[in-house]
Amino acid sequence: MNSDSNKFSKKLLIFIVTAITIYILGNHFSFIAGVISYIWKLIMPLVVGVVFAMILNVPMSFFERHLFKKNKKKYIPKLRRVLSFVISVVIILGILCGIVILVAPQLYEAAGIIIEDISDYIKDWAEKEKSLQKENMKVFGIFNVDWNSVGNAFDSFVRNSGLDIVSGAVERVGGFIFSVVDIFIAVVIAVYILFSKESLKYNTNRVLSAWLPDKAYKPLVHVSQTFSGIFKNFVAGQTIEAFILGALCMLGMLLLRLPYSLTVGVLVGVTAYIPVIGALFGAFVGAFMIFAVSPVKALVFMIFLILLQQFEGNFIYPKLMGSRINLPAIWVLLAVTVGGTVYGAVGMLIAVPIASTLYVLFKEATVKREEAKIKEAEINEETE
Repeated sequence: MNSDSNKFSKKLLIFIVTAITIYILGNHFSFIAGVISYIWKLIMPLVVGVVFAMILNVPMSFFERHLFKKNKKKYIPKLRRVLSFVISVVIILGILCGIVILVAPQLYEAAGIIIEDISDYIKDWAEKEKSLQKENMKVFGIFNVDWNSVGNAFDSFVRNSGLDIVSGAVERVGGFIFSVVDIFIAVVIAVYILFSKESLKYNTNRVLSAWLPDKAYKPLVHVSQTFSGIFKNFVAGQTIEAFILGALCMLGMLLLRLPYSLTVGVLVGVTAYIPVIGALFGAFVGAFMIFAVSPVKALVFMIFLILLQQFEGNFIYPKLMGSRINLPAIWVLLAVTVGGTVYGAVGMLIAVPIASTLYVLFKEATVKREEAKIKEAEINEETE
């Protein structure tokens, strides 16, 4: 009777707590959402700093393992860490600057060509209508379109409104993502984490083991270790995969004699870091640039890139990644969507390892639960 009454009391308590929670959320949702949003803004530099540190730690750890490996002098470990950090930062910044230098001018040139072509097309129609009207051929003049006015309006829009819209959008996005203060704080946090990662790990383990019970501490350590391993494998695998995809794209474009082969190859390779959506973005920008030269070649590029991505997704990516990211495609898409909604490109990048970690942990829990049920069934059979 006591056990039954205890179970009933626990269920009643859970029911009351759940009802109170639902009531509070329902009546104060806007306030709670505002508090959560405010806290999220406060901790965002910390979150971004941790993400920066985790990404930068992958190449940095590689260089730390290989620089001055046989040298045993006392000052070598500190020198090795500094050099590894500097080399990693230079490589990443060099890649980003190289992309901007390669893509931005040619993208601007392509946009200018397309705008100029549209403007010329409108002006040509204006001249054709004038000549047709002079010859009393009113088939095209029946609509009474003032093509000069259309052309002037288009030019005015491009020079004024269009540029204002683009610049306004760039300013808003830049102000949101690249806030100077937040980025500075995030960089400082990342540097601190990278240069004191051993002591941070040791002290964190001490605090958690001292204050948490073993039932909570051990699973937490297992989760962090699982995520750390998956994240390292993800970044390393995506780097190799991005290089292969970019190189194949560039070589294929050279064979097909498509323009902007180097620029588009680099762009497709870099955007491949973001699964699913990154490839679409690279394809769109590349097709836009090639379209300025030849619409037919842009169509050829899209067909080629679709075939290349199918080949890469079905043959190269599974063999390269293997069990590194054990996540079905539908969950990858969902993770990228949610991550992008929460925090843009950084969110997309880190969402896949998080989803993969949750997936692996859920599989482990399912296997344990199945084993426990099998054991329970065997015990029941023996007692009977």
